[in-house]
Amino acid sequence: GDGRGKRGGSAVEVAAAPWQAYLHCLQTHPLLTKMVTSGVISGSGDVAAQTIDKDINKYDTRRVIVMTAIGFGFTAPLLNSWYTLVNKFFSPGGAGWDFLAKRAMADKAAQTAAILLADQLVFAPIATGLFFIVNGFVSAASKLDFKAAGRTWSTLKREYVSALVNNWKLWPAAQMINFLFVPLPLQVLFANIVGLIWNIYLSLAAYRNPTSKSK
Repeated sequence: GDGRGKRGGSAVEVAAAPWQAYLHCLQTHPLLTKMVTSGVISGSGDVAAQTIDKDINKYDTRRVIVMTAIGFGFTAPLLNSWYTLVNKFFSPGGAGWDFLAKRAMADKAAQTAAILLADQLVFAPIATGLFFIVNGFVSAASKLDFKAAGRTWSTLKREYVSALVNNWKLWPAAQMINFLFVPLPLQVLFANIVGLIWNIYLSLAAYRNPTSKSK
């Protein structure tokens, strides 16, 4: 009986070890850990997008590298800065919290609602547009084809509204869970996990053949 208990305990410890290692990295190198995580998830999302895209006959490794680089150098730092800023703004001592307090609304529910509204009405429209711009320029640079950067504007015009609408179908519920239950240091990780689905969509949208878009 004791042996089985010890083996069971050891199995749990082994299974928990990677998570403990991740939390340790998050404490010692928070931004770098979030950047690496975001890069891996963004790249994985693009691999999945290419897998389900019927117009693709073979994997575009350069495209995977581009999406990984964007997740690493753009998405994670942006999300980290935003979550830190918006949580501080709507926490006690912040201007947003003071605004809620004056209206007798300074509680967890009102705080979460305010953060969610700011996230979806201020941050989401900006971040969605920035993604298409950054992707266009990084993709063009990766091919040394700077004329391709000029097509970023047409992609943005074609995809932006539908991307923003689809963002609102997925992210409000996910972010409500994130802001209510997930500790601040893990909010980027949670967003990245949900973002695996979102990155598949963004990859498909960013690299969609204009002639194949029926909307």
